Amino acid sequence: MASSEREYRTSRLLTHMLSEIHGHTLIGRELRSKVILDLGANQGAFAHEMIRRYGCRVLAVEANPAMVARIPPHPNLTVHHGAIAGHTGTLTLHLSSNPEASTMLSDQGGGSVTVPCWTLPDFLRSYGMPASNIALVKMDIEGAEIAALDACPDPFLSAFPQLTIEFHDFLGWTPRAVVERTVGRLEQLGFFPLKMWRSAWGDTLLVNRRRTRVAVAELQYAKHVTRPLRILKHAAMRLRAPRGQAIGGSGATV
Repeated sequence: MASSEREYRTSRLLTHMLSEIHGHTLIGRELRSKVILDLGANQGAFAHEMIRRYGCRVLAVEANPAMVARIPPHPNLTVHHGAIAGHTGTLTLHLSSNPEASTMLSDQGGGSVTVPCWTLPDFLRSYGMPASNIALVKMDIEGAEIAALDACPDPFLSAFPQLTIEFHDFLGWTPRAVVERTVGRLEQLGFFPLKMWRSAWGDTLLVNRRRTRVAVAELQYAKHVTRPLRILKHAAMRLRAPRGQAIGGSGATV
């Protein structure tokens, strides 16, 4: 094989290493037939796509009872009504007319409900599932992600190979400095952060270099080549989209 052709094929493989599933970036080749967590499952679109594409077994958690009722059943999907939070017990969920924006942080004008909640370690403990058995944690829990991560001991977090997290600095719910502190902690635990948006942390993949078969060169390529290309792609989509139409996860512009 000629050198130029080999370099082209390598470039194609590296470019397509990352997948974007309903606004969440991940490395799919590490997930085939594995167990994943979908925290903030909404209506189950992410969970069902992960089952269809990679044959995953999905443990899903969704706090909004109306959304839980809309998640289609599947043999590979187990749905729990409740929330992952900074404590175990109950919490007040403030409902929103936007099905992706109900939150425990502030009144959204849609009433409220009391729901069960768990720290992530307590949830997995109650399920009898060690963290080391989970290949991916997808976290889209509307501003509760900082408290949820703070409630996890370092050794517990270090067991996860990938975290794909929607931080909510882009909505002003979480100060950017707090997000950066949290990402810095995860870096110290061995995670390589890939912030896929230009400025905010709304789509962030954290790859545990000790728990995945991803080379440092691949991660650097993703950071310096794939990420800028993704940003340009979303910018082009935003220019072509009808006025007011959102691009990216949670109804956000990227």
